[in-house]
Amino acid sequence: MARDSEVSERGQGLIEEEPLEQLPAEPEASALERLEGEVAQLREQLSEMNDRYLRAMADFDNYRKRLRQEKDEAIRYGLGSLILDFLPVLDNLGRALEAAKQSPESPAGPLIAGVEITRSQFEQVLARHGVVPIVAVGTDFDPTLHEAVLRIPTDETPEGTVVAEVEKGYTMEGKVLRPSKVGVAVPPEVGETRAAQ
Repeated sequence: MARDSEVSERGQGLIEEEPLEQLPAEPEASALERLEGEVAQLREQLSEMNDRYLRAMADFDNYRKRLRQEKDEAIRYGLGSLILDFLPVLDNLGRALEAAKQSPESPAGPLIAGVEITRSQFEQVLARHGVVPIVAVGTDFDPTLHEAVLRIPTDETPEGTVVAEVEKGYTMEGKVLRPSKVGVAVPPEVGETRAAQ
């Protein structure tokens, strides 16, 4: 046994156990406070990430709506451009009817009726697509709806009133497709008034 104690003493000399580093002992309360702080910080980060996500989703939804609106506007613009090209045809149908009605000796009664029906159908198609004529005569001149091409001296209507329509204007879904070309009332010159008397 003496030998065993020698070996044991020698063994202790050969293998020295190093003491483990001891972490400073935190009281449980401060560790709990530290963890609660970390949890609060993680909750704040989660809240920020959730806000970012919601904003990104709202931005994407707005993008989809804007894209759909731009597509609809592009279709309307294309349709508006096509309709604008057809308006002179409608104008010419009206002129043809006026000319035919002014010559009563013409035997074109059935032809006039056919042209009137065609013009009426054309106007109905335009109305289905939101195209409506601008009411001009008798209204105040509005530069957003009318294009003044004539100044008509008169005492019968107030100055700035539309008294003649040279070419009918149209709107499409509230937007001016083509302004009305109109004659606007102006006060007669002094010389014109004396000449009229």
